[in-house]
Amino acid sequence: MGPIIAAVYKKGALYPLTRLVLNEGETVHLRILESAEAEVPDEATPALRALIAAGLVQPGPSRPDVLPVSEQRRRELAQTLGAAGPLSDLIIEDRG
Repeated sequence: MGPIIAAVYKKGALYPLTRLVLNEGETVHLRILESAEAEVPDEATPALRALIAAGLVQPGPSRPDVLPVSEQRRRELAQTLGAAGPLSDLIIEDRG
């Protein structure tokens, strides 16, 4: 089985987010996975697995009840939280 890669769907076409090693005109078969069900490994995955195997870190608990935040909501939160000023200033003020 080949690798699982992430792609963006725009205007009726899939655009891979990583470079594909394919010959021009090569036929491939696709299986579409929703983002939540796809476990797409990144460059850090092998290093993390090695650290876990060595007992240097422990994986956190799985939280299927926590959904990812949309980019729009992330911007709204950043604007709201940023309105209070730099976090360092808030900490210094709180310490008196």
